[in-house]
Order: sequence, then C-alpha cells, then structure tokens
Amino acid sequence: MKRVISIGIGMAALIIVLSTVFSYINTLHLIDNTKLRTLAFTVVDRLELLLTNIMNAEAARQEYIITKDPRHLALFQNATSAAARNMEELKRLERSAPALRAHRTELEALLVKRLANLSESIEHQRKEGFDIAKQRALTMEGDTIYDRIVAVVNEIKQEEKRVITMLGGEQRSIAKRLVATLLSGTFLSILIFSWIVSLLSREISERRKAEDRLSRSVDELEGRGREISFLSEMGRLLQACTSVAEVKEVIARSMSELFYRESGTVYFMNAEGELLESVFSWGGETGSEPAFSPDQCWALRLGRVYTVGADRAMMLCPHITQVRKGVYLCVPMIAQGEALGLLFLFIKEELFARQEADRKRLLEYKQRLAETAAESIALSLANFRLRETLYAQSIRDPLTGLFNRRYLKEMLDREVYRTARREQELCVVMIDIDHFKLFNDRFGHDAGDLLLRELGAFLQGRIRESDFACRYGGEEFVVVLPETPLERAGERAEELRREVKQLTVRYHGELLGPVTLSMGVASFPQHGPAADDLLKAADAALYRAKEEGRDRVVTA
Repeated sequence: MKRVISIGIGMAALIIVLSTVFSYINTLHLIDNTKLRTLAFTVVDRLELLLTNIMNAEAARQEYIITKDPRHLALFQNATSAAARNMEELKRLERSAPALRAHRTELEALLVKRLANLSESIEHQRKEGFDIAKQRALTMEGDTIYDRIVAVVNEIKQEEKRVITMLGGEQRSIAKRLVATLLSGTFLSILIFSWIVSLLSREISERRKAEDRLSRSVDELEGRGREISFLSEMGRLLQACTSVAEVKEVIARSMSELFYRESGTVYFMNAEGELLESVFSWGGETGSEPAFSPDQCWALRLGRVYTVGADRAMMLCPHITQVRKGVYLCVPMIAQGEALGLLFLFIKEELFARQEADRKRLLEYKQRLAETAAESIALSLANFRLRETLYAQSIRDPLTGLFNRRYLKEMLDREVYRTARREQELCVVMIDIDHFKLFNDRFGHDAGDLLLRELGAFLQGRIRESDFACRYGGEEFVVVLPETPLERAGERAEELRREVKQLTVRYHGELLGPVTLSMGVASFPQHGPAADDLLKAADAALYRAKEEGRDRVVTA
C-alpha cells in the first residue's frame, strides 16, 4: 500500500510538475504572442495616422493657395510635422515588424518627396501668385507619389493584419492548451490524493487569476484597437462634414462608441465666447450643468486637461453639481489658440476596481484617448467654421451685409423653380435711391456708404424671415417676396416707400435726407417665366417710376 501511495504521490507530483511546466511555457508563449499582436496594431495605427496627416497637409496647402489665409499655412505646418513624427515612430517599430522593415525606406523617401512638393507649391504661391502656383501644382508628380504612398501603406497594413489574424489564432490555441493542461492535471490529481486536491485548488485559483489578467489584457488591446479605428474614422468624417448638424451627429456617434463605459458631455462655445452649451450627452446622468460660462471650468481657465480623482485631492469644477464616486475629466477643445468647446467625462469608480498600477494605467490611457478625440474635434470644428465664414463672405455684400448679386441669381433661380412646382406666386421689388448722386456730391462717398448701410439695415428689419434682401449694385436693391401675390407685394412696397421717409441718417452731425425710393414690382409667372425675365420686368417698372417723377411704386 505504501508503495502504491508512494507511486501515487510520485505520479501526482509528476503530474503537477508537468502541468506546471506546460502551463508556464504556454503562458510565456501567450505573453510573447500578445506583445507581437500589440506591435502589429500599433504599426497599423501609425500608418493610418500618417495617411491622415498627409491628407490634412494637402487640404491645408490647397486652402492656403486659394485663400492666402495664414491659418491654413499653420495647419499645413502642423500636419507635416505630425507626419514626420509618425515616420519617426514607424522607424522605431520596424525592428519587430518585417513588412514595415521591407518598405520603410521607400515609404520615408516618398513622404519626404511629397512633403517637399507640397512646400514647393506654397513657395510658388508666395513668390509667383495663385495662377502660377496652381499651374505648377497641376504639373507636379504629387498625385502619383501620394498614390504610391497609399499603395505602400496598404501593402504594409495588409501584411500586419495578416499577422494579427495569425497571432489571434495562435492565442486561442495556446489558451486552449493552457486550460486543457490545467484541467487534466487537476482532475488526475484529485483522483489520487485528497490532500493534493487542496494544493491543486490553490494552484488553480492562482492560475485562474492569471487567466483573468491575460483575458483582461487581451480585451483591453482589442478595445484599444477598436477605439483607435473609431478615432481615425471620426477624424475623416468630421473633415467631410458640411453643416453643424452633421458635425454634431458624427461627434454623438463617435463619443458614445469611444467611451461607451463612461458617461460624458460635449460642449461647444457659443459665437460670443461667453457660454459653453451641451451638444450631446451619453451614458446617463453626468452631473454637469447643460450650459455654463468658461470661468466655471478649471480646464478652460488653465488651458489644459483637468482631472479630479476619487480621493478629491483637487478642487471640483463649479459646473459639476452632482458629486459621485469616480474620476472627473475635463478636456478643453483648443485650436489655433482659441477655446472652441469642452469634452467632459465621468469614469465610474467600479471601472477602477483593480490594483493601483492598473488604475493609473487605465486613467492615463483614457486621458490620452480623450485628449486625442478633443484635439480632432477642435481642429475639425475650426476648419468647418473657417469654411462657413468664407462662404458667408462670398454671398454677402461687405458694405450693407445684405446678400450680393451673385447669391441673388442663385437664390432666385431656386425660388422660381420651387414656386412653379407649387403653382404659387413670387414677387420681386427692385429699389433705387432717388438722387443718390447728389448725396455723394454734397456729402462725399463716405456719407453715401453710410446711407447705403442704413438702408440695408432698414430693409433687413422690415422683411419677413422667408424674404430675401439683396444689394443689386450701386444704389439699387432687390427684395424677393416668395409666396406673395402681386397686389400684396405692391402694398408692401408702398409701406417701405412711406416708412423710409422716417429714416434718420446723420453724418458728422449733419442730417442726410430726406430719403425717397423709386420701386418697380414684378411677379412670377405673370411677368416672366424665368428669374432673368422677372428682374428685367422689375427693372423696366423701376425705370418708369423714375421717369414719372420718382418717389413712387410702379408695377410691371
């Protein structure tokens, strides 16, 4: 019996030894596999960031050549610097990435050449002007270089993704072997001796903890790869947005995916820069005000990320009204030195139920992710607002603030089409300031400009929200009245003619006036089937009003 027991103990010991050895070897393989997979994810991420920065540089170059706006030059320089940093990071990663090592030299040469081409086109703009810069840009080999860069990057990414897939399969196989080894060793040991059961139970408990840590690490790596992908996609979508509504929708979807375990709010600064207003919240109650002034947030006061941990060692921002257990994170959205908004996050305490080192690492990662997201949103928002400003300047008359003649043609064609489809009426009132030349001759052109501005404000304040007031040229104005019968349009024109006589305009203390208007009214479809016909009819009616003595309304 003793021999049997001795053999049993020896077998149990042998099983334990073998199980432990195999488990240790598999664990080492799994750790090595995870490191390689993490490296592959990192290489793919840096390649995507490299392409994004090249695209940003090209877009900023194009905007600078067209607008000569130094802000676009700054954006170009930032993008090229970021692309160079991406390339340096890739050089550091190439030792353990064969696909990257095989193509890195070519990719770096292509990047240098492309950035040099972009810089050269900007120099042409500075030295030779837009037309020459544009002509030289069209003859550059930049598109061919960029296409080759994309091809090389895609080739590397495909190889790295193949490596990721292969390593993922190996991870699953190693995990299965590890579990099988543990279970079989445990089962056989339990059958041999009861006291071995207790020893193996403790061993299994430790093994399971190791498995949980490994599983969490794998989940975190996969989650980070997904988050990086979402960040990249969010940046591309924000660059393509054409309206504030689209910007808000992209932010809403991206934030709820990136920070699905946390709750938070995205705030935009209002036009006056005096109030932050919530545009999207997720994850339930955040404990932050829906709107507040910038001085109620420490992050905006300091111009950097502000974190308050569970220990409450730092002061809470005044905009936080509901205090709970967890970490508060305020990330300012700053672009070109201007605060455009705020990303506010609340990380629940239960997400930190782990060792202190893990807590710190998780918080640092969440902070970096939030900073990257806020930077991407701020840059895209600044670009979008700049595009909006440039578009508004292209359709507005700089003196009066009314729509200009270019926009009048575009808008009137659209309104005539819409009116015809709905079988309604549309009227145009063409207005001319009587004896405007006398104002200029007597008081000077500055006084004439003042009178034009005041009349523009007068018209803008007396039309409906659906109407359009435009400066047609010189002292002529056009008011478009959609869905208005001819008789009612004539009455409204008479009201404007009478009310303008009450307009008081003073230049250097001297009264300019009285101001009288001659007006011509035309209606669609009665006076013409197209926008040009309608304007000609109104102009003819205006000419008759001036011939008949001015200060009157004449219908076509």
